Amino acid sequence: MQPVDGINIIPASPANSPPTDEKNSLSTLQAYALLKSQTTWTHLRRLSMIRWCIVLLAFACRVSAQTAPPDWQLPNWAQRKLPILAREKHIEFSTRINPFVWRADFDGDGVADYAVFIKSSTTGKEGISFLLRKEKSPFLIGAGTAFGNDGDDFSWLDLWSIEDRGTLQTSYYEKSVRLNRDSLLVAKSESASALIYFKSGKLIWQQQGD
Repeated sequence: MQPVDGINIIPASPANSPPTDEKNSLSTLQAYALLKSQTTWTHLRRLSMIRWCIVLLAFACRVSAQTAPPDWQLPNWAQRKLPILAREKHIEFSTRINPFVWRADFDGDGVADYAVFIKSSTTGKEGISFLLRKEKSPFLIGAGTAFGNDGDDFSWLDLWSIEDRGTLQTSYYEKSVRLNRDSLLVAKSESASALIYFKSGKLIWQQQGD
């Protein structure tokens, strides 16, 4: 090759160019890095979408739980008994305490019954309705119907629970009772408590504490 303006031009030789294998290796690394970057971004987007789905699902469940009618916690047969009280005694659910429904065998016939915390829609007085599977009409105490030592209003109550059949219930004022059916314990925190149970088809009140 002839010099140009006194400058010798040396043609490129294979030794001065990157080897073909090195070029291929570099291209492979670049492609791998790009693919890895895209995969990571896609993975992050998927994780973000999953998190949002979980948040939305939790929110929907919470809203559903808050707005679901109280009677949805009762079976169909129990729901059919409540209109009797609503019509005759002007009774509705009270959700002041949690839970406001208990399931147990209150009359000892081997099938589940329900105790529901209720209130009068006219006076606001609170009470308890026992819905027995084999009884046509509900039993009502409180909410305008006097029972036990606390009159016709159970608004003092802030705790209640189930006492299982077979347990021995003691009292400072009355004879101890060994339960032959599930019963309901009602109480005011750090104060009075009483046991409510069925005997010969009637509700009995056993005072347990002041």
